Amino acid sequence: MGKGRPKLAGARRADGRLVTPQRIPANDVVVRRKQAYAERFGSKVADDTHDPIGRAWAAGLLDGTRVDPAMLRDMGRRYAQLHAVVYRQTQCAVADNDRVRGTGLGNDNDPTGERYNALDQLARDAGSKQRLAMQKLVLHPNPDENPLWLDRLLRDAAFASYAAMTKARGATTVFLPCGYDRDRMILTQAVQALVAMVEG
Repeated sequence: MGKGRPKLAGARRADGRLVTPQRIPANDVVVRRKQAYAERFGSKVADDTHDPIGRAWAAGLLDGTRVDPAMLRDMGRRYAQLHAVVYRQTQCAVADNDRVRGTGLGNDNDPTGERYNALDQLARDAGSKQRLAMQKLVLHPNPDENPLWLDRLLRDAAFASYAAMTKARGATTVFLPCGYDRDRMILTQAVQALVAMVEG
């Protein structure tokens, strides 16, 4: 006869239930960012802006393909998560950090790295420039920051949204885009790789 489910480790209350840690409230930067996205692009996207590809999706920059933009966003996040699984230990050792070069293998989420390699091959098949552009969008080292090219495109999207709102109210707003053709090209290439991965 089995012993049943093992007891979960952790601090417990007097009644024997696990003590669940309180959720850490969002910092001021995150709160302001959510408010700004809610004002410009609608409240339904405000909670999904914690990484660059989420912010690109919220601003409508992933629209215009035959694939649902939310699927492109989720595929980019999936790729980034699997990339982190496979290459978590490729960072240089610093101070007392004992990380060593990775083996290219995964962990429990992707034991052999096969899922990552399959997705990465689809991105490679889309083209080397497309794969690189996609990686620039989804593998940014600090998820609270955007690549500069994406910052310019997001600024354009916000200004265009503001101009549309003021026009609806009868006002005229001069909209001068700050994104460059190269910025739009990088985004287009990134989206092409994401579409290729989704369509598999």
